[in-house]
Amino acid sequence: MIKLSKRLRAIVNFCDKNKIIADIGTDHGFVPNFLYEEDYNRKIIATDISLNSLNKAIEFSELRGNKGKIEHIVCNGLEKIPPVDQIIIAGMGGILISKILDRDFEKARQAEKLILQPMQQVDYLRKFLYDKGFKILDEKIVFEDNKFFHIIVANYKAIKEEYRDIDLKVSKLLRNRKDKDLIEFLKYLINYNIFIIENIEGSSTRSIYKKDKLREENIELKEILDEVQK
Repeated sequence: MIKLSKRLRAIVNFCDKNKIIADIGTDHGFVPNFLYEEDYNRKIIATDISLNSLNKAIEFSELRGNKGKIEHIVCNGLEKIPPVDQIIIAGMGGILISKILDRDFEKARQAEKLILQPMQQVDYLRKFLYDKGFKILDEKIVFEDNKFFHIIVANYKAIKEEYRDIDLKVSKLLRNRKDKDLIEFLKYLINYNIFIIENIEGSSTRSIYKKDKLREENIELKEILDEVQK
């Protein structure tokens, strides 16, 4: 069995068996090879933006004895993949993931499940999903290598959900679930905001405004933390 990182293991745990799955920006191809070897799917597609990038995944498939079992496609985002049941986009920024989904919106809309793992800008990605009519079905926070990773599972429902600014930064779903990993993430956000406030120099209008906004955000974060810890 391929040994996956905690982050990648959490991603594959959201995949369902007997589905056609595409891993967009597959990098070394660990996820598609794991899915194939664990008999998760009817078909697995691995893509990357250039042949040079995709060759890493092709070589890993050959090393695992899986040559010809996984379809490898050079493409930008979803542009050359056929309609699939589930789409994985992991290890990119939230802005880039949003652009990939928006550029081939019809394919994203038709998928039963999007499994998304942004490395940054998770708030931007949540806003995109809400504004475009996607429903967030599940989420998970993984702490690994001193970093918090967010995994978002969504599909298209053509209903725009209402949200506040804080809902983009802190998952509503995990708050309602009183998720233990969310507690640690909230503590991190609060302490990080305090650090930024203490290191903003000067007394310009802009500096004062930024400090005030961070203090206001921390009030909301502390209220959420208290509620989740009950």
